[in-house]
Amino acid sequence: FFWNSSNFRVIFYLLFKNEYRFEMINGFLLFKYLEYLALFHLPFLYMLFFQEFFTLPKIKYQNIYYFINLFFAIVFILFRNPYFWDNFISIWSIHILAILGYTILICQRKIMEKNREGFIFSVAIIYFLYAIVKQILIERGILDSSSSLDKAYFVFILFMTFALRFRFIMLKLKIQKRFEQLKEVDSLRERIFKHMDKMMTAPLLHVRQIIARLKNKDENVKVLEVFQEMKEIHENLNTTMDDILELSRLEV
Repeated sequence: FFWNSSNFRVIFYLLFKNEYRFEMINGFLLFKYLEYLALFHLPFLYMLFFQEFFTLPKIKYQNIYYFINLFFAIVFILFRNPYFWDNFISIWSIHILAILGYTILICQRKIMEKNREGFIFSVAIIYFLYAIVKQILIERGILDSSSSLDKAYFVFILFMTFALRFRFIMLKLKIQKRFEQLKEVDSLRERIFKHMDKMMTAPLLHVRQIIARLKNKDENVKVLEVFQEMKEIHENLNTTMDDILELSRLEV
């Protein structure tokens, strides 16, 4: 959900920066405001996606960050001056380095844990960090170059899509492996039942014969011998059950 929301925000952000926006409505101020409105939401949605991606606990009071950015969007409505907006964004964008620093720290831990997705995320975020620093230097007049921010969005989305596809493939392989294991367990269960049948059929048939002799009131039957024989069968069945349990443990 967070990934889809972030993607939509990026799409809107890039759309409101593109010159084709004027093909719809000739309203520079409106599109500029919508561009910044989408931009204010991106860092928070990115944090949610990042935390969801790596199953991280949320930062305490991080929801306050969302309302602060929402407050900035309201301020932009009150002060409808594009020059003020640009100057404010050039200052506001500096804090994104802290968010990216937090991302790099987590990715470093994931790489130490030999997490492949952490490596993929690191490559994407390092290029994005490079584009952010370059954009800040351009806006402050320190660097005379073209912006790489739009390309960074594309690279980031491309790498994240690849990471999510990779996760889906690995999940599918795990499910397939689990399915094969369940089939193997079913096969082992059938084999165990066959062993149980072979090991228990003979003693149980013997018991049935003894019971039949008792019911027929055979004069040659000695009660003490019958009970002794039943006791031996019972002991043999206990031993057989122990063997069956051990066989089940070894096979499964």
